[in-house]
Amino acid sequence: MLNTKILDLLNTEFSSLKDLMSNCSHHSETVISPFHMEGDILKHTMMVYDCAKEMYPKDDILQSAILLHDLGKPMATGYNENNGRKNFIGHAGLSFYLAIDVLNKLGDEISVADKKMILNIISLHGEFYGILNPEVMTTKFIKKVAERFTNQIHLMDYVFRHILCDHLGRITDEVFDKEVLNNAIFNDILFQTASNSKQYVKKKAEVVFMVGPPNCGKTTYQLANYANCNVLSRDDVVTSIFPVDTDYNECFRNVDHDAIDKIVSAKFKELLNKNKTFVIDMTNMTRKFRRKYLSNIPKNIYNTIAIVFATGYNTIMERNGNRVKKTLAKDVIVNKMRQFMVPAYDEFDEINWIF
Repeated sequence: MLNTKILDLLNTEFSSLKDLMSNCSHHSETVISPFHMEGDILKHTMMVYDCAKEMYPKDDILQSAILLHDLGKPMATGYNENNGRKNFIGHAGLSFYLAIDVLNKLGDEISVADKKMILNIISLHGEFYGILNPEVMTTKFIKKVAERFTNQIHLMDYVFRHILCDHLGRITDEVFDKEVLNNAIFNDILFQTASNSKQYVKKKAEVVFMVGPPNCGKTTYQLANYANCNVLSRDDVVTSIFPVDTDYNECFRNVDHDAIDKIVSAKFKELLNKNKTFVIDMTNMTRKFRRKYLSNIPKNIYNTIAIVFATGYNTIMERNGNRVKKTLAKDVIVNKMRQFMVPAYDEFDEINWIF
């Protein structure tokens, strides 16, 4: 079973991640979290894991995702000055990249398909808690959920099971509907999601979005696979203003970013008018950022493709340390990881993963 092998890795080679979770409480120094009265992150993780083993004893993928879903919480710890509570904004994105390192250690024992499913669950586990609140389950919300899981109905099932176990695997006074996965509203979501299935239709050209933080391999992949295509790169626009050997961080600090944004926007429109395949070589980490480009792409001319670079946290940080004149501060990369939202088929026609 994958989940027992992952547990072994967390007890041995990745024990530092386990220790960080054990030493990180959900409570601040002044306020006890009403949502996690059980205390530390590791205790919560194991409670969720035990819940999944009891409710879904044969679901190896779900149990594996649960063991890894909160790896990023210690590094994402923040504080809400208004109520004094801790928060963990962006922890799902960080957990995604930390989990890749663990999953890669399994080698041939895990398939690419299983890796993708586990990582998708981790990325999405915090987005749809509203399914457990009858007051939130409006027609509008159901439609939003159904659209989000277009062509991924099995992923939706996994994410909802994860959310249920995540809620049950804690000590809280929070009230929620434990039977949500068995009620008529959930069946309505399933029906609408199945109805949203779309077929891939080949168009004249493609807009290819590279998706991943710095040092994940985007530009290297672009040069190897799209060398003859035009490329929209904000970094290239930034560095083009300065002498060739100027350190990237110096360029970034001294450039007029509003002016850069206008240049990038103009270049995007220019490339669209060519009706030829081109690449957007940026981090493209959030749905909001991607939407500002996707919303302007003519659907009758272009297919939209996302390439997700599933490069592990440790590999990214090692590459960053080896870069010349473009080494970034660790916090810059971590903050990019925290922003990550896995691409979905309500955004793109095609999604490819690079491990």
